[in-house]
Amino acid sequence: MQQPLGGPRRPGGPPKPEGGENPKLEDGGSSRAALGGVAAKRPFFGPKIPQKDEDAKAAAAAASSPPAAAAAAAADGGDAQTPKKAPPPSAAAAAARGGLPPFAAKKPGARVAFCGDPSSSSSSSSSSSSSSSSGCRGGARVQRLQEKWRLLPSFIACRGLVSQHLSSFNYLIEEGLRSIVRAAANRLIRSDVDSSFFMEFMDVRVGPPRLEDCMQQQLLQQQQQQLTPQLCRLRELTYAAPLLAEIEFAKGNDIIRRKGIFIGSLPIMLRSKACLLHSKTQQQLQQMGECPLDPGGYFIVRGTEKVLLMQEQLSKNRIIVELDMKRNVCATVTSATAEAKSRTAVVLKGGRLYVRHNSFTDDLPLCILLRAMGVENDQEITQLIGSPAAAAGEKGPAAAAGEGCCAAAAAEPVSLSLQDCHTEGTLTQQQALLWVGSRLRLRTYGRGFFASSRERESRSSSSSSRSSAEEAVEALHRVLLPHLASSGNNFEAKLLLLTLMARRCLAAAAAPQLLDDKDYYGNKRLELAGQMLGLLFEDLFKRFCAQTKKQIDFALTRFHQTRSSSSSSRSREALAYPDCTRNLPTDIITRGLQTALSTGNWSIKRFRMERSGVAQILSRLSYIATLGMMTRLNSQFEKGRKVSGPRALQPSQWGVLCPCDTPEGESCGLVKNLALLTHVTTDAPEGPAQRALFALGVEEAPSLGPQELHAAAAGHLVFLNGALLGLHRRPQQLLAAVRLLRRRGLLGPFLSVHRNAAHRAIYVATDGGRLSRPLILVEGGQPLLQQQQLQQLQRGELAFGDLLSRSVLEWVDVNEENDLLIALDEDSICPETTHLEIDPLAILGVVAGLIPYPNHNQSPRNTYQCAMGKQALGAIAFNQFNRCDTLLYLLVYPQQPLCKSRTLDLINFSQLPAGQNASVAVMSYSGYDIEDAIVLNRGSVDRGFGRCFAIRKHTVDFKQYYNGASDRAFPPPSPSEGSRGGGGPSGGGPPGERGGPRGAGRGLASKRFAAVGEDGLAEVGELVEQDMVLVNRFSPTNTKAAVADPLRLQRSDYSPAPVKYKTPVAAYVDRVLLTESAEGCRLAKLMLRQTRLPELGDKFSSRHGQKGVVGLIVPPEDLPFAEDGWTPDLVMNPHGFPSRMTVGKLLELLAGKTALLTGQLQYGTAFGGTPAAELARALLAGGLHYSGKQYLTCGFTGGPLQAYVFCGPIYYQKLKHMVQDKIHARGRGPRQLLTRQPTEGRAKDGGLRLGEMERDCLVAYGASALLIERLVLSSDAFEATVCTRCGLIGSNGWCNMCKSSANAATVQIPYACKLLFQELMSMNVCPRISLKEV
Repeated sequence: MQQPLGGPRRPGGPPKPEGGENPKLEDGGSSRAALGGVAAKRPFFGPKIPQKDEDAKAAAAAASSPPAAAAAAAADGGDAQTPKKAPPPSAAAAAARGGLPPFAAKKPGARVAFCGDPSSSSSSSSSSSSSSSSGCRGGARVQRLQEKWRLLPSFIACRGLVSQHLSSFNYLIEEGLRSIVRAAANRLIRSDVDSSFFMEFMDVRVGPPRLEDCMQQQLLQQQQQQLTPQLCRLRELTYAAPLLAEIEFAKGNDIIRRKGIFIGSLPIMLRSKACLLHSKTQQQLQQMGECPLDPGGYFIVRGTEKVLLMQEQLSKNRIIVELDMKRNVCATVTSATAEAKSRTAVVLKGGRLYVRHNSFTDDLPLCILLRAMGVENDQEITQLIGSPAAAAGEKGPAAAAGEGCCAAAAAEPVSLSLQDCHTEGTLTQQQALLWVGSRLRLRTYGRGFFASSRERESRSSSSSSRSSAEEAVEALHRVLLPHLASSGNNFEAKLLLLTLMARRCLAAAAAPQLLDDKDYYGNKRLELAGQMLGLLFEDLFKRFCAQTKKQIDFALTRFHQTRSSSSSSRSREALAYPDCTRNLPTDIITRGLQTALSTGNWSIKRFRMERSGVAQILSRLSYIATLGMMTRLNSQFEKGRKVSGPRALQPSQWGVLCPCDTPEGESCGLVKNLALLTHVTTDAPEGPAQRALFALGVEEAPSLGPQELHAAAAGHLVFLNGALLGLHRRPQQLLAAVRLLRRRGLLGPFLSVHRNAAHRAIYVATDGGRLSRPLILVEGGQPLLQQQQLQQLQRGELAFGDLLSRSVLEWVDVNEENDLLIALDEDSICPETTHLEIDPLAILGVVAGLIPYPNHNQSPRNTYQCAMGKQALGAIAFNQFNRCDTLLYLLVYPQQPLCKSRTLDLINFSQLPAGQNASVAVMSYSGYDIEDAIVLNRGSVDRGFGRCFAIRKHTVDFKQYYNGASDRAFPPPSPSEGSRGGGGPSGGGPPGERGGPRGAGRGLASKRFAAVGEDGLAEVGELVEQDMVLVNRFSPTNTKAAVADPLRLQRSDYSPAPVKYKTPVAAYVDRVLLTESAEGCRLAKLMLRQTRLPELGDKFSSRHGQKGVVGLIVPPEDLPFAEDGWTPDLVMNPHGFPSRMTVGKLLELLAGKTALLTGQLQYGTAFGGTPAAELARALLAGGLHYSGKQYLTCGFTGGPLQAYVFCGPIYYQKLKHMVQDKIHARGRGPRQLLTRQPTEGRAKDGGLRLGEMERDCLVAYGASALLIERLVLSSDAFEATVCTRCGLIGSNGWCNMCKSSANAATVQIPYACKLLFQELMSMNVCPRISLKEV
């Protein structure tokens, strides 16, 4: 019988083709025989690479197997003419393992042969032949690693959940601030008054978190030595640390250096190296009032927790080829340096090449600009741009046939651009400079109005004296590609990049598939808290220096004036030189940073940056909501634009961004979340990588001719962070060597290297903002991770960093993934495999990891759950009852789920859960369960199902006035005072004084002040209802005249200003906190607690996007019951399954039922949960049906139900949407002063709006009387006087136009209509009302 394709085959063997034989095995044998005698060759590039002990042992073992070593050496790229030498140790070690050496591992992107790379032809054949006997499909079966997921907890323990935020901020305080202060444009301040004076910033550091001096003394008096985050939350302070600078300045004839000069305060990120919580144990964190599970990574500004969301940006200093607004092909480079940001583009417009920059009045021809840079020969220009024909060795038949057409099409724009030089008469460099200088925009200086008048005058005079050629040279140095260094007449680096941009333009015009995708994540970078705070700090520091310079000039001017006016020389010598380090404008940096974090608005005028929503309040609705917000990233794309490209799920997001966690609505696809193992890199120095590349054989670009750079046989161009370094003749060897150096720890672990065959280039990146993730290395068809190492991880003998240092794991970014072949599991490993995924679960984020069996659900349902999982009520932190948040929702009896995932173990969800295990019966019941509504068991509700706390904060401040008086709280009035009547001033007072509260004598005083204690504040545990007094506060009547002793003010000097409870639902006083704000004002914070039970309309949800409201709460005796008396907690309609296709929910019920029988929690991890067959066997073993169905008896009739019911435990979440927070109705209430219409909103006791659609429905029904009632009578009816003669509105039966009351008539109209007519009349528009008798 013939076996069909795709049928079962031998484990580990290759799939059989239709012919029945495997030709690959025959080819492998012949190629091994052909290459068996090829000699090994030692790589000529670079120094000897250090090897490990196992490599030395493997080298000795490989000495006895020359054919294997020869095959590995042939894969390294040696040709047959090379004399025989001993193979390098790394190659021999790999040969001993039966596979390829690390630098000869075959990759999908490396299959294409190049004429200039003699290693490519032999490498492709030898690698396939030598590896055919190893790997999964070559014969040797790959051993499956058991419990590979144990790498995940080791990763979390090593790096944490918010490592990207912490590493970014740590880089800022360790390197970033110092580089900003030490920059050439910032470090020196000179005076316009005294030329000998200077102030130079030598260094800056961040001190320990502390308050200002006055408040720090108060802390010391209260025996609190340190400023802790919990103290800042309670006292509404900013958790900040001082910036201490080291300054060297001139004081007369002396040069003085001082350390520890305070220049401002920097808000500190929690858990960073500058935070007091850094490297603290769990016990120490609990003693400081912190939750040990709190991830940190946020700021505390004025008592509010703020998080800086990651911002998505296009890569800086990289060439991006795209279409502009007019569909012209353009190559754009956005240059970013510490001094400036600039955007340079080479555009192919009208068959000619132009350079576009906002410093030029118009697009300039490229060839004229090249002449201005010193290239005066037409032939040299043509050679520099070259022909973007397909590289040799990469051409298919179609490419080879169209090469001539491509070259001709590329030559025409170059020749037309050269004609511009002759047309404009710019044949020499001087002529081109003059021509470019005449087309420069007026220069705007970065310092703007901060520059002094003398500085502006000197600049204007110098600019007028300089020629246009000098202006052009300065512009070419300063604004054109400023990230590339140039000096004098040396524009070599900028020349090469401009011509390369032109070459990329011509290639993309000939082949549109070469256009870059801006949505590809290799072309994007993420800005984190460190970069954004660094940009803002640099802007504020420039303002600080400008203001300091003004103060210095003013002080020195007064000093010299006083000195010159002194009559005697002795008085001149006695006059002290001013100390310019005193009274520095520290508020500029302190307030600037705090304001930006408070408002979330990032405004940097130097870079024309205006962003809003950068900093947001950290969501504390649940523990999952906090973690989800810490991994969120925002796109700069406009949310209102209905474009699908930036919102679509990109293949490049695999493994680095969660495919499920994105909001619904206009932000869909624009707001994303990081995956579980994603790390965002920080900036690393370029020096080590640059030295290594040159040592490995990279030839510098200036030393090569134009033809060598662009010749296909020459090799590949090498770029480092977007800058062209040079050329390498053997790209495959360079790729392998750089990766080997990185794995040996000689280069940074986050360095990225990849090859782009279309660009014929190798890109090396060390910059920050790249998304990277760890992968397991595979060599010779075998993963380097061993089962023994996983066991050592479990026992704690190894850490995640140890595996990285041992080259078992490595970090790979999005670009480098294109050169790799990554296997999902061990069964997918083939001879060409280079890496192995750690666990498929890692493609999801933290929030999506909450879902059990997500791979069995419809995709939108997982997205819905990611949104609702952040709204679920539960436990938020261990210190939740010590927090003073504005609104806190807490579940009374939270439970960990019976069916969980590995992600929940990683984030310790079992210690801070957000839901309850509900016994669910899937059946139709009473008709109140349609449209996703659910039916609850009254007995379950009474036992605590869905019960939650709603704790709301009420803050009362006691103001201090300029005359020394302040608000006070007095005890409530005594019963005798309350029964005395309103003889005294209203409000309570001290015992023994006359007066009573407002309303005294009416029987209301005792009830209104029932919760107030002797200190004037509501007592803990008291029940407060609507209109009851929380704080019996009094304000002084005299707030302007000076008061000798505010404590001796009499009761009559105060007027009542009580704080009342306004909510209609009663609450209990949970806690009362007395403290002081940063300004020294006393604060009273009252936490009021409500206990809420589920009611009709409350929203519940499972973890599969199945949301619904409570439709009915029934007594337990009316619900169906099992033989043992069990009744469900919740009844769900079965129609919620077919259209939603949430099979994961069915599996969760089976897993939960199995957990009850076996007493062990079950796992529903994505792509690795407990299989349904295993769950069914466990149910059968426990005496239940394998399908999960049970026999139930009707609660109404007592007879059996006609069908078996699918029932079992499912984890349900109670969401924050509750009827008590939304229900609203009103009869009469407040109105707006201007329009006399009811106010809007539930908080203002507003009316219910009858909108346009509701009005249209009533018009269609013809309900005119109801329309008049709702729109006029119940809103803003007004009796207006209208003159029947002139049609104008009068007043009080009198027409001001006709000066008569004879024709006045009274008409009922809306007051808003009358107001509109009056506003029109004020603009000289005369509306007239025509009245008729009915």
